[in-house]
Amino acid sequence: MSEETDIKPLKSNSNHSNDKKKRRFKMPSALVIILGVIVIVTILTWGFQGQSYDYYGEDGQITTSTVTAVGLFSIPVYIIGGFANAAGIIFYLFVLGWFLDVVIGSGAMEKGIKSLISGLHGKEIILVPLMFFLFALGGTTFGMQEETLALYIFIVPMFLLAGFDTLTGLLVILLGTTTGFASSVINPFSVGVAVDSINDMSIMIDGQTISITIGDGMIARLVMFIILTSIGCIFITLYAIRVKAKPKKSLTYKTRDKDLEWAKKSFESSIHQSKKMTWRQKWILSLFGITFLIMFLGMFPWYTFFNDGAARNNIDNPSWNSWLIGGMSTFGAWDFPELILLFGVSAFVISLIAKMRGGEILESFWRGSKDMLSVAIIIAVARAIPGILSASGLDYYIAQGIGGAIGNVGAWGWSYSMFLVFFIFALLIPSTSGLAAATMGTFSIVASEISSFNSSPEQFTQILIVTVCVYSLAVGVINMFIPTQAVVMLSCERARVPYGTALKPIGIYILIQLAVIFAIIIPLLQIIANNY
Repeated sequence: MSEETDIKPLKSNSNHSNDKKKRRFKMPSALVIILGVIVIVTILTWGFQGQSYDYYGEDGQITTSTVTAVGLFSIPVYIIGGFANAAGIIFYLFVLGWFLDVVIGSGAMEKGIKSLISGLHGKEIILVPLMFFLFALGGTTFGMQEETLALYIFIVPMFLLAGFDTLTGLLVILLGTTTGFASSVINPFSVGVAVDSINDMSIMIDGQTISITIGDGMIARLVMFIILTSIGCIFITLYAIRVKAKPKKSLTYKTRDKDLEWAKKSFESSIHQSKKMTWRQKWILSLFGITFLIMFLGMFPWYTFFNDGAARNNIDNPSWNSWLIGGMSTFGAWDFPELILLFGVSAFVISLIAKMRGGEILESFWRGSKDMLSVAIIIAVARAIPGILSASGLDYYIAQGIGGAIGNVGAWGWSYSMFLVFFIFALLIPSTSGLAAATMGTFSIVASEISSFNSSPEQFTQILIVTVCVYSLAVGVINMFIPTQAVVMLSCERARVPYGTALKPIGIYILIQLAVIFAIIIPLLQIIANNY
């Protein structure tokens, strides 16, 4: 990124006033917003200083304390503490970035998609639901969004030449990834950060410290994925069929001729540059899929079916192979250390298959880590917010106030309320990871203050699981359209679809998904949670 430093001549007052009219409000970055929230929270500790609140001590007894003030000069201390507390997920993101850089850099993913496209001549309509499902799979496993920007150059032309329009390609990719993100079966950027933030609060119920894993709620999120993705496949396929049968029904019909010219040039050059997949790329793509399969199985809560309390508490019993896996969490209760090992080994093996040398492997690690650096910084800085709230006692004071006001809301009312709250917060903080790190811990304390939720550790754990699922749903829906997400605007640009035009079908899609979420998914979450 470069900045304009040329000195320009002074303009007349009239021109200066015209420039002012042309200036538009620009949403601050997620990091700036979070830093602003940190300052506001710090100031709030001054205003509520001396207010009393109750909390459960380590002995399980109710203890009374008062809110203390936090100084502005102490903010860097809590930000550094945020980096320390988020060390596990930050390093995991670096390793995941390395893994993705190696796979994408090998060309295996691009070649795989092109091979899929070339093998469906005459059956192009199958591509619509199939591609939607694949992108949803990417969104629900590793938060795939930015990675799709490089794929528009040959996927959108492919849809155009198959008789569809640019909007079809945009909807398949953008709504595919974000629909998958809404369920986030094993997505570390939403569920992972949310779980980590909740566990950092060390909430105690009946003398027992409550903690959850990424695997908790996976069954519910898998059900969410099936429902939301099925609706998405049907919605996009119906639109594609309509456009193919009657091209004039396309929302981008006015630019169809120009789009087709662009598609022929782009697609032909893309096809000419590409060759069939090599055996190395096939192996890389296979390992890519196997890695996420192992990740899924490693975090899937098998103890739900076998009632294995040891697995639920991450206890690994001594066995013959303890020399190799001693200290690791039981398969089915994996967390960030195990995922770091999995993706690290997989990235290294793929690097060897791609015939990368030592220096190239190290360079790939730095490049992948750099891609994740901004996300890691946002997560760590956002963790300063619950840190300040916890150190001052303001979190419990606020939680008791809110908990007393909505004490009779019930589990169903809580789920609907939290969806709306997270929906609004996501509009204000355009970072899914930052939002989870900043708010999830505090809302878990609010839940602990509602008497009907903390009747037992099991009951409270269920509420936390449902809250994480609802958070994922709200943020996923927001990511479908929010213009402050750079990837949304860049996707429209790459697909040659004006944002206003794209917003029409996206708006209808969101309304359908919201109706399903409120009428079917949230009630199902309650039923599933009660059977854990």
